[in-house]
Amino acid sequence: MPQSPLIRLLLLTCLAWSGGLIRGGFALDDLEVLRNNPVVQGEVPWQTAFQQDYWAHQPAGGAGHFRPLATLSLRLDHQLWGLEPWGYHLTNLILHLCVVALAGCFLTGLGPGSGSCAWLGLSVFALHPALCDSVIWISGRTSMLSVLPGLIGAYALLRPGPLWRTALIAGLALGGSILGKEDGVLFALLLPLVAARFGGRRSAGAAAVGAAVALAICGWLRHQALGQWMPAATHAPLAGVAVAERLHLGGSALWRLFVTFLTPFRTSTPQAGMDMLAATPPILAWASLLVLMGSCATGLCTLLRGSHAILGASLLLSALALAVHVQLIPSGELFGPRFLYLPLILGVIPMDLALRRLRDKHPWFRPCLLILALTAVPLTWNQAGTYASRRSYWEAVLEDQPNSPQAWNALGNAALEEGNPDGARRAWEMAAGLAPDYSRPWTNLGGQALKEGRIAQALDHLQRATRLGPTNSVAWANLGNALLRKPDPAAAVGAYRKATELTPSVAALWRGLARAEHANGEITAARSALTRALTLSPRDPLSLDLAERLSAD
Repeated sequence: MPQSPLIRLLLLTCLAWSGGLIRGGFALDDLEVLRNNPVVQGEVPWQTAFQQDYWAHQPAGGAGHFRPLATLSLRLDHQLWGLEPWGYHLTNLILHLCVVALAGCFLTGLGPGSGSCAWLGLSVFALHPALCDSVIWISGRTSMLSVLPGLIGAYALLRPGPLWRTALIAGLALGGSILGKEDGVLFALLLPLVAARFGGRRSAGAAAVGAAVALAICGWLRHQALGQWMPAATHAPLAGVAVAERLHLGGSALWRLFVTFLTPFRTSTPQAGMDMLAATPPILAWASLLVLMGSCATGLCTLLRGSHAILGASLLLSALALAVHVQLIPSGELFGPRFLYLPLILGVIPMDLALRRLRDKHPWFRPCLLILALTAVPLTWNQAGTYASRRSYWEAVLEDQPNSPQAWNALGNAALEEGNPDGARRAWEMAAGLAPDYSRPWTNLGGQALKEGRIAQALDHLQRATRLGPTNSVAWANLGNALLRKPDPAAAVGAYRKATELTPSVAALWRGLARAEHANGEITAARSALTRALTLSPRDPLSLDLAERLSAD
C-alpha cells in the first residue's frame, strides 16, 4: 500500500489542479486538434491514428509529430464529452494524478535511502504552477502520456522476473511512452537501469533488448506514417541557422526554464518567440548551457561510481530531458513551460536532496516548505486562468511579447470565435503592420472580407497572402473560394489544386476542389475529388450534401 504521505500529496494535488476544471477552457490549438479531426471524431477507424501525422487533418499540414496514443485519448474523450472542455480537463487531471501516484510508488519501491523518502521532490513536481502548460492545457497531455507508460514499466521492473518478462515489460513501456510523445525515448535508459539494480546484468540486458525492439517498431511505424524513421520537425524555425546561434537561443530557452522553475509565484509565459530569446544576454545563455553540461557530467560520474547510482541516474536523466531543447538539432518549438514536465519527474531525487539539505541546515526553512505547498493551490488556480480561453492565452503571450505578429494574428482568430469581427480585424491588421510579409493575417483578412461579401477586397488580400506564403494552403483554399464567388471557376480549380497538393490529407480542401470542378463543368473530376474528401472524412455533412447534388447530374 502507498505510504500516507503519498495519499496526502495526491489529495493536495487534486485540490491544486481542480482549478483547471473550473477555469480551463479550449486554449491555443485545442480546438484544432478536436474539430475536423476524423480520427478524434470517430469518422475513421482508430488504427488511422497510427498511419498519419498528429496534425495531418489541419490545412497547415503535418508537424512531424507521431503521437497516436495522444490522438486516441482525445478520441475517447470526444466520445464521452463531445466538445465540453471540462471533460478533457478532468482527463488531464487524472493523468497527472496517475503520474504522481506511480512515481510515489516507484520511489517507495526503490528501498530505504534510495528515494523512498523523496516526498519533498515529488511535491515540487506534483504542485509546481508552471506545469499548467501540461496539466491545464488540453493538448499538453502529451507530457503525461510520454511519462505514464514508462513509469508503469519502471514500477513493474522493481520485482525481478523471467528475462522474457523483463524484456516484454521494457518494450511495452518504452513503446507506449514514445507513442505518447517523442520525449519518452529517455525511458530507453531508465528501464535497463532499474532492471540492473533489481535483477542484475542479465535483467538489464533483457530490458535493453526489449527497449531496442520497441525503438525499432516505433521507428518503423513512424516511417510508415510519416516517411521518416527519426523524429524531425517539418517547420523547425531554426532550420538552416548556424550552430552557434542555435545554441545561443537554446541556452536562452534553458535560462527562461530555470527562471520559470525558480519563480513559481510569477505567472509563467506560455511561450517565447525567437526575438524574446535572442534578447537574453549571451552570458546567461551560455552559462545555462554550461550548467546543463555540468549536470550531465556529474550525473554520469555519480552513476558510474556506484555508491549513489540512483541519485546519479536521476540527475543524468533530468539533464538529458532538458538537453533535447538546446537546439543542437533544430526542433519545432523553442520554449514552453511544459518542457519542465519530464525533467522534473526524472529529477525528483536530486530536487529532494537539495530541499532536505536546506531544511536541515536552516531550521526556518521547514515552515517555508509547508507554506510553499499550501500556496501552490492559489498559484495554480491563478495560472489556470491563462488557459481559460484562446483569448486569455494569447493576451498572456502579448503581455510578454507585445510586438509578436504571430500572437496578434492568433488573438484575432480568438476574437472572431467570440463573435467580435471588428476586434479580429484590428488584431490582424496589427499583425500585418508588424510583419507586412507575414502571410497568415492577410489570409484571415481576406477570409473575413469574403464572409462579409467584399469580394474584390478579399481577392486582393488573398492574392497577397499566396504571394507572401506560397506554401500556405489555407490562403490558396480561401482564394479558391473567393474565385468561385467572383465567379471564375477555372481559376478557382487552380487555387484549390494548389491547396490539395500542399496538404493532401485535409478533407475540406478536396471538397472545395470538388465544388470548383463542379462549377467549372468537370463532373468526373468533381466526383474524383469528392471521393478523396469522403475517404478522409466519411461523415462530413457538406461533402455528403455535395455528393447528392453530383449524383443528380
